[in-house]
Amino acid sequence: MAGYQTIGETTKSAAAFEEEERVVVGTGYQSGPAYPAVSEERERESSGFPSLYTAPFDLSTDSSFGERVKLVFESARPWGEFFDLNNFKLPKMSEIHERITHNSVVFFSNYVIACALELPFLALIHPLGVLSLVGFLCLASWFYGSRGNDIRVTDTVVINQTSKRVLLGVAFVLAFFVFNASAAFWGEFWFLLLFAGPHILLFSPSIETV
Repeated sequence: MAGYQTIGETTKSAAAFEEEERVVVGTGYQSGPAYPAVSEERERESSGFPSLYTAPFDLSTDSSFGERVKLVFESARPWGEFFDLNNFKLPKMSEIHERITHNSVVFFSNYVIACALELPFLALIHPLGVLSLVGFLCLASWFYGSRGNDIRVTDTVVINQTSKRVLLGVAFVLAFFVFNASAAFWGEFWFLLLFAGPHILLFSPSIETV
């Protein structure tokens, strides 16, 4: 029968058969606006599994700082793929949400690395602000990573939950209102907006992008 293929007992048009051939289950994307891999990523997260790309930033685990840094670089996508201009194109209205969701997760580590590389340049303008911002984030990460447990500093000094909140409040006021961490924060914010914003919106995931 011209224009049709028979599979088992089902007869399908050639066009329908080709449409199914373009779908790669679990590893890529359809040629249309649907993004199956994003749905799978969301399903993994809702099932309690950490995202493959954001797992290094899960402070509820016992991973060391060195292990987390290693995971960040391992989970980052290749920079050749990141800057591949052939993949940059305006999205259709129906694709915007899924594209932003996909890129913000899959390239999350790339954005973090870019922000970290920008910090030394920002430190030339706001050295005290950068140091205070990094210090505050480290303190907050340390407290959050303790997962609700008291932190024993010495045999007589124990940081409980109330002490954590007080210390974080004091550290926030000192960092942002005394040592100008707000300048460093907004510097990082605008860099991320100008660097990652266009990429998140314009990068069109190819079938190889998982």
